[in-house]
Amino acid sequence: MKPISTEAKKILSPGNATKYLRDAVPAVRISKFKFLEVNVGYCRAILPLNSFSSNQHGTHQALILGMAGDYTGGVALASILDAEPILGVHEVTANKGMSLWLIKSEMSYLRPSVEDAYIEAHVPKEKHELLIQRYHRGSTILLDIEMSFRTKNDQDVAKGTFRYYCKKKNLLMPSKSNRKADAMFEHIIKTSAKLIARLRFLESKKTNPLFIDQIANEVAGAQGKVIANRFLEILPELQLLVAGRTHHLDLTLIRTSDTIKQIVFVGVGLDYRIERHNENIQKKLVYSLDLGEMLAYRKECSNQIDAISTIEQAQVQISCNFITESISEKLLNNGFDSQKASLFIFEGCSMYFSSKENNKILNEIGDLMRYNKNSLLWMDVIDEKVFDSDNPIVNKFLAGMARLGEPFIYGFNSNNEIIKQSGLCLINKSFATDFFKDENNEIYTLYSYNLFKSLSY
Repeated sequence: MKPISTEAKKILSPGNATKYLRDAVPAVRISKFKFLEVNVGYCRAILPLNSFSSNQHGTHQALILGMAGDYTGGVALASILDAEPILGVHEVTANKGMSLWLIKSEMSYLRPSVEDAYIEAHVPKEKHELLIQRYHRGSTILLDIEMSFRTKNDQDVAKGTFRYYCKKKNLLMPSKSNRKADAMFEHIIKTSAKLIARLRFLESKKTNPLFIDQIANEVAGAQGKVIANRFLEILPELQLLVAGRTHHLDLTLIRTSDTIKQIVFVGVGLDYRIERHNENIQKKLVYSLDLGEMLAYRKECSNQIDAISTIEQAQVQISCNFITESISEKLLNNGFDSQKASLFIFEGCSMYFSSKENNKILNEIGDLMRYNKNSLLWMDVIDEKVFDSDNPIVNKFLAGMARLGEPFIYGFNSNNEIIKQSGLCLINKSFATDFFKDENNEIYTLYSYNLFKSLSY
């Protein structure tokens, strides 16, 4: 059997694979499940018989055997796609990482187990090259892997067939507006939006909150609560960062309510700010841009919330892929008037787009802003110094975001050429530390909330 490469050993050697998975999935840690051997296309693991994995008769439970099989087969497949980190388990980057999911399994349980269960997954060698080619050209992989579950004495406990879905993480988003999104991509964008909604709601539970957002709790739901708890275990700073930016933008809406006639959310997600600021948004035109899949889900959520007003229903929702489509063209084709004072809101996005992508987005916004001296852009940014920091707390934060599948890839500075090229100039800058002065954490000094106007005035 071909040994796994040196690079892949860093993330898929038995010891490392066990550690990463136990960190990511508490049930794995509790059950003492671990990997024993990993080679290219092969994985062997053990589910120990103990009080966490068995019942009073010393029998492994069916579902926990299925969980053990899921991860064993997943590692066997991942080992073929050399050194690609797995989304949700390893640290991923903008261009490196795989979306790997079990989508179907069929198991037969052959005998009660009163011993440790040894699980083996093997991908036939003749399939390896085809899988590698499909993966690296961006195709979706659907692969059935036969799984065996045996005792130390080679007695069959169970057997099964597990079907896996695998694709490059950065190719999940549709490249064309008329192409249906991948189901896994839809899942990721929905859960990300629910996470942010839950983090906003957590501020509302404090004794002296910066704001109250009850709708956020409704749209986050049980899934948002679980995801937020998971993120905050690794990144406790995240709630304050989101609370600070929410509060600063709320203040901006209030302070500009007399002059602004149009509001444009560039990436609206599950933000129901216009409901909370009903009195400041009345008689204003509201344009909400996002991917079509996100807008469809937002509408689904809105239909289930009693507190939704006519303002939410009257907003103009525009499906737009900011990378492949023109924001300005989409707006102008949907009634946007660049002669009117407008507030563009680009919240929680800039750090996830590349330099080239940010340049495109800001150029289009800047072009629309130059026709009215009162038009503004609100944008939160990460300082580029975050990527060169020698502060272990900052580095831990970045690593945590990458491990949770939300890696920061771009930071700005005060003399950023992208801002100048977009015809914008900074008129106000606040930091997270302005709202949380007692927090001794450098990450709060590297995250800012910014207001820009057109250089034309």
